[in-house]
Amino acid sequence: MIDSLLNFATTPSTLLVIVALVCLLESLAFIGIVVPGIAILLALTSAAGHQMVSLNLLLLAGFLGAATGDIFSYFCGRYAAPTILRFRLVQQHPNWVGNSQQYFQRYGVVSVVLGRFIGPIRPVMPFVAGMCRMPPTLFVGVNLLSALLWSPIYLLPGYMLGYGSNLLPPYWLDLTLLLLPFFIGLLLLPPIHRALQPDGAVARATHRIPIAQEQLGAWFMLISSLLLFLACAFLQLNPLLQQWQQTVISLTQLIPDWSVDIMLWLTGLADPEFVIGATLIVCLNLLPRSPGNAIWFLLILLLLFAADQALNIMFTIETPQPGVADTDNFSGTRISLIGGLCVMLAVIFTTGIPAQHRRWIYLCCLFITLAIALSQILLGQNRPIDDLAGLSLGLSAAACYRLAFSQVSAPPGWKALLFVCVIIYGLLYTVLTG
Repeated sequence: MIDSLLNFATTPSTLLVIVALVCLLESLAFIGIVVPGIAILLALTSAAGHQMVSLNLLLLAGFLGAATGDIFSYFCGRYAAPTILRFRLVQQHPNWVGNSQQYFQRYGVVSVVLGRFIGPIRPVMPFVAGMCRMPPTLFVGVNLLSALLWSPIYLLPGYMLGYGSNLLPPYWLDLTLLLLPFFIGLLLLPPIHRALQPDGAVARATHRIPIAQEQLGAWFMLISSLLLFLACAFLQLNPLLQQWQQTVISLTQLIPDWSVDIMLWLTGLADPEFVIGATLIVCLNLLPRSPGNAIWFLLILLLLFAADQALNIMFTIETPQPGVADTDNFSGTRISLIGGLCVMLAVIFTTGIPAQHRRWIYLCCLFITLAIALSQILLGQNRPIDDLAGLSLGLSAAACYRLAFSQVSAPPGWKALLFVCVIIYGLLYTVLTG
């Protein structure tokens, strides 16, 4: 079978189409279990490397095939599950659906992402998500994110084998090392948040500790972010890491022209001027409803800015790339401020709403912050460890605000008004400064 496919794939375009189709079959419900997709993909990607097929096009083909297969499986589960479950092959293996359904009910959305990398449930998980009535827009978004990670993980090894690892463009490894922590952080947030709820695993394990259960998450975030900052300070002294950071900054030359404007727009949101304006809007909105929360919001951001400045004076490191702005601030002042602002806004918006909705608001705020941090890195405005240290300080500030935050007694629409005001201000700031 594999030999037939290789004989048929005589041109790069044909090979790309076959790779996309195999990725699609590998992701289809139940079919992906019986088709030896991994072995076929290894042979095809090795041939692609040997023929020097464009790596970008190969990864795109894998991404499109995997994403399309999962989306098709999802809608099969959503609209045709009763019929498909009566198929003889499915009835002969009830554990295929049973195990996947238990995994989905236990881990929710995270199971869709992680399930893509777990062999026995990989092709069935999208079908189960559709059968369990997961919202379509949510599934498509999570599916695209996981397919973006799945494609290089499954296709790069074979490509490197055929192309020769010593000939592979070195920036792919640097870019992978840069992006992987961002993906891992986004994937770990939902299960960690779930475990920190008053009825979660961490709360049950620490019920004897004299800490209010509703503040357990804030204490966890405060301690873990401070430990992360100390780890960044230690890693910053590693000469190998310094060399890698300089290599990452050199990736600026590889950024497509169309993405530069988007990244510049994102990094503009981290300007201290924008953060100051947004802080004033939040404080003016909070002041008549909860003066204490407004004062804490302003005070914590001011202390965060002061801590950043003090740390930058104490731990200034020579810039790895002379002439690039902001690469001499160790703790990433801009990302710490926008990170603290975003998560502190999430604290306000998530008050009084169910845990599952709070989780997604925090995830969106973290995603925005990480996108800004990644843009700063790829534009050469900051080093990766600088931004990670700054992000950890921002999370520490947000955790302190969560501990100090008190319930706001106000009409239901005040949060929507605050959200609209911040969005309008962001748009106006972008237009006026762009």
